[in-house]
Amino acid sequence: MKFAEKRRARILSIVQEYDAIEVARLASQLDVSKMTIRRDLAVLQQQGLLHRVRGGAVTKRQRSLDPLLERETINVAAKAKIADLAMELVADARNLFIGGSSTLTFLARLLVDVPDINITTNSMRIAQILAEARKPDVTLIGGALMPNAQVLIGGETIELLQRRFFDLAFAGIAGIDLDNGFLESNEWHVAHHHVMRQRAKKFVVLADHTKLGTPADFCALPHNEVDVLVTDRKPDAAYTACLADSGITLVHP
Repeated sequence: MKFAEKRRARILSIVQEYDAIEVARLASQLDVSKMTIRRDLAVLQQQGLLHRVRGGAVTKRQRSLDPLLERETINVAAKAKIADLAMELVADARNLFIGGSSTLTFLARLLVDVPDINITTNSMRIAQILAEARKPDVTLIGGALMPNAQVLIGGETIELLQRRFFDLAFAGIAGIDLDNGFLESNEWHVAHHHVMRQRAKKFVVLADHTKLGTPADFCALPHNEVDVLVTDRKPDAAYTACLADSGITLVHP
């Protein structure tokens, strides 16, 4: 096997391991230039093995998330309760960002009845829910599609978000760890959380109790970068103390 083919095989292996990865990280790991990585990604995309996005690549089929519609049928009561509690935060907000997660689809269904709010999302599913309810003032941010999660990601998404300001940003999360904070499954989700933290007056995470202690590959945000955590039951004493020490407002039944 030629050296270039070996390198591309390694690139494909790394992308499949992380689901989504940036050009700069690939270049660093393989000790080659970013231009070489971009050429290799173009070849791999042409071969139908991955999708290029601005600034990186994602797997052809995302393995880290179950299809979104499937996940909407899991822990339904918990997700509905979280959405109800989250609605209490919306009262004085006019510009909202809603990320892509199954829990956030429950929130979207409640927001259709709220007048005079502008909603921005990178979730095709949430945009669909709002569109079917004929909700005005909805913006779907563009980018590269992650099919299973039905979200748009990448450099273009980040650039578009950086032009906007929000009263509230609602986000899902892959896991929450006592030592490492709020965790995500790939680097693009991490980048999006960082941008939304900067562009929103208040950053709110919606997560059911199963996310506490769930591992994931990347630290998205340290504890003190999240303003509010809305969950379906009171966490144990260790998590409650950690969140309080970090200044996070904990909302639960």
